[in-house]
Amino acid sequence: MTREEFDRDRESKPCLECGGPVCLESNPNNGALQVVCSDKTCRRWRRPWNLTVNLKQTTKPRRADYPMGASLEEVWAEFGDVCVVCSAPKSFLIQQGIGRQRQHVQEYAKHGHQGRLVPMCVPCHENATQRQKLFWFWYRRVGGNGGQPVPGGGA
Repeated sequence: MTREEFDRDRESKPCLECGGPVCLESNPNNGALQVVCSDKTCRRWRRPWNLTVNLKQTTKPRRADYPMGASLEEVWAEFGDVCVVCSAPKSFLIQQGIGRQRQHVQEYAKHGHQGRLVPMCVPCHENATQRQKLFWFWYRRVGGNGGQPVPGGGA
């Protein structure tokens, strides 16, 4: 979501918990502008729209030499413009101000930008990343090699 989209939509999208107005706050950890509820006593103060929403800080395109492979639009078009996890259509995500991303199928730490990319909405991408981390931790430490750590996997 861009700043212009936020300014346009903030009146029509109040906090889902208390119904109060939303505003922007600078996140001291990463410098992002995050949408928060104006009422800091609200239970959903940090997630007034049921998900964390950070505004885009720039509208300039990525560097041309960024080694990501297919563009965001190409990856989404290849899969019929839907999130591969929840099947939310691209048009719905844009309408709701939910971001779209690409996810590496292969473990990024091991394979870098090689391999297939799949389209995911931001909430599904967050969950998928955590599940992949848990899988690889389990595989390396407990189950994948008869309980023995995988060489190069640490420990």
